[in-house]
Amino acid sequence: MAAGYSKRNRLRWLLVAVFLFAALGLISSRLDLNRLWGADYEVLDGDTIWMKDRGKIRYIGIDTAEYGELYYDEATGYNEALLARGDIVLEFDVETRDKYGRLLAYVFIEEDEGKRVFVNEEMVRAGLATTLDIPPNRKYRDRLADAEEKAQEEGLGIWAE
Repeated sequence: MAAGYSKRNRLRWLLVAVFLFAALGLISSRLDLNRLWGADYEVLDGDTIWMKDRGKIRYIGIDTAEYGELYYDEATGYNEALLARGDIVLEFDVETRDKYGRLLAYVFIEEDEGKRVFVNEEMVRAGLATTLDIPPNRKYRDRLADAEEKAQEEGLGIWAE
């Protein structure tokens, strides 16, 4: 009798495990905490946005002009144009908040064709942002540095003479 109970107990646990794995797979395919579909947002400047349910989001690895500085309007406008192209996707690094409580993220736009545009990189590539290396968030440091070098070589934005 004990053997039958053990076999039945193992079968029950196996069914529970299969159900849980199936449920988790379904949930994870439907819920991606880094992806925000059709999220309400407001562009605050070239490297910061505000999102409903997320608050202020500061772009990792870049720095743009502040209000009243040269290229502020261009950087803010370009950021708005990039974000309007598709769904916002946030990617996080080691530290997720700065000392001001802002969420730190790499920002991507997923366009209709499934193509992803790296907003942080595009801002630098256009010469409207400089790189800002603050450890430990360095996942895309080299990629951003390459974009900055190209913008400098081409004399774009802040690098124009």
